[in-house]
Amino acid sequence: MNKTKLTIIFILLVSLTTAYAYGFFAFNESCNTFMPAQCSPGIDKSLASGASLGQLVIDGGGYFLHSNSDYQLFLGKVELSAAYGVNYEELRASLDKAIENMKMANSLYYEIWQLSLTLEYDPVVLGKLKGFDYIGYQVKNGLNPAIFGAVSSLLKKGNVRESYCAFYLGTEKILAGLKEMKAVVDANQAPVIARCWRLNQSYLELELYGQYAAEVFMNLN
Repeated sequence: MNKTKLTIIFILLVSLTTAYAYGFFAFNESCNTFMPAQCSPGIDKSLASGASLGQLVIDGGGYFLHSNSDYQLFLGKVELSAAYGVNYEELRASLDKAIENMKMANSLYYEIWQLSLTLEYDPVVLGKLKGFDYIGYQVKNGLNPAIFGAVSSLLKKGNVRESYCAFYLGTEKILAGLKEMKAVVDANQAPVIARCWRLNQSYLELELYGQYAAEVFMNLN
């Protein structure tokens, strides 16, 4: 491949990255709720955290999704152990990755929450949040009513900071569950299936919480 083609590919990749800078799956575009503008990705030296809220949201979502992926791999190995026996080394490796990524997500969502406390709300965006048709959106898209209800109960009041805090506390809960699971596996004991179920449920519920919040922000007119 010649240099001209490589240059064109590079430019296209950069363009795609820029076009989707907000991300998609966990509180994305919620950064528009605050002033001054917080959705520019990258480093902002004017902020104590060193990163814009938009960048923190992207990074936090990425680490959360990676941790969930690692945990699903762990569950896959547990599933196969019923037929092929338990490979504790493989279970530990998957849990180690899940824990490492969840620690990063937990730290970043704490930073997101704390940074939001120092910022002013944009009254225009708050007005859009309060006027959003939550019931209509839920029915149209078949959203889980309990989880979307938890999201909408805060967003329709303009409590974006509180929703960040709720997600941060959710990552705390999952991280604690992962560490408990790791202690069992480190002792060369098979994980309790009921605990695997509940931790998986926590992942799925929190993932939907972040996704539903992103859907609201990305559909504000």
